[in-house]
Amino acid sequence: MRERIESVDLFRLIAMFGVVILHTAPFHADIAPASSLYRYLDLLCDQLPRFAVPFFFVISGYFWGLKLKQGAPLLSTSFMMGRRIGMILLAWSLIYLLPFNYHAMPSELGFMERIGWNIHYLLAHPMQLLMEGTKIHLWFLVSLLYALLLSTLLLHYHKRHWLLGIGVGLYLFALLAKAYLKTPIGIEFAFDTRNGPFFSTLFFVTGYLLAQRQRVKRWLWYGLALYLIGTLLQGVEIMTLWKLFGTNPKQDFVMSTYLIGIGVAMIALSNHPHLRIQRVSHLGKMVLGVYAIHFIFVELLLPIDQLNDSILWELSYTLLVFLFAVGSTWLLSKSRLTAWLVR
Repeated sequence: MRERIESVDLFRLIAMFGVVILHTAPFHADIAPASSLYRYLDLLCDQLPRFAVPFFFVISGYFWGLKLKQGAPLLSTSFMMGRRIGMILLAWSLIYLLPFNYHAMPSELGFMERIGWNIHYLLAHPMQLLMEGTKIHLWFLVSLLYALLLSTLLLHYHKRHWLLGIGVGLYLFALLAKAYLKTPIGIEFAFDTRNGPFFSTLFFVTGYLLAQRQRVKRWLWYGLALYLIGTLLQGVEIMTLWKLFGTNPKQDFVMSTYLIGIGVAMIALSNHPHLRIQRVSHLGKMVLGVYAIHFIFVELLLPIDQLNDSILWELSYTLLVFLFAVGSTWLLSKSRLTAWLVR
């Protein structure tokens, strides 16, 4: 059995908290005009956690690549990983048909009518259903499956040397059709390139390539340098796109996000002694479940958030969603009937 890297589990937990920050959007003013302080805090809370999903893609590619490096068969390894992701995606897509988003529906609808309302909405948007499942955050699982499939096909047909080039090409295309759309080099595309293989493949492939190298403690410093450079460049990039081209500064990915995601992954993989916190890192094993379930609590607490803009509530909303998600995942993991949903 592969020895767990405690620092990776720790960073899984940190990244998951970052995802919760993104989805609860603290300091986004709901009932009053936002002050300058709130606007900039809102932007910081949107951009600083952007390392999280790229980190998850890289780590997924790393451990997939590590198994292959250790001699595991390509197709069966990919099939087992894909089946696990697919089953979780399907299960949670069914769960999210339940009306946790009741606040977005007509109040006179009954319980079954609310489920029908959700189904009708998704059937009216088939591309969204295909690329995101039944809830927006499940796009990560769909995109991970695409990255896994594409990487597996390229390795199976002995095109390993194409991995990085295709990953870079998809990433650049996605940027031109999204963050760079309003620039002179932007590309009009009737599809959200955040979803699918466009961004996920490059991170997943980079994780696979990192697995082919010897992991050393110096990765901590290499990763920290990449993260700091990437964060600085991301700030410059976002502000330039915003001020010169009127691009929304809240972007999922920009060019510099690649450096940030790789940097954090290398820090986590260094397994530096200072990053091994066993009492915290053991929760990292539950992060997939926390990711899947946390949007239930985002939805349930959203009506309160829409009525309250106080600093205390904005911070409490994020923390409550995270704690409820961790607690629920822990409870589900204790039963053999439900443990597969969160592992």
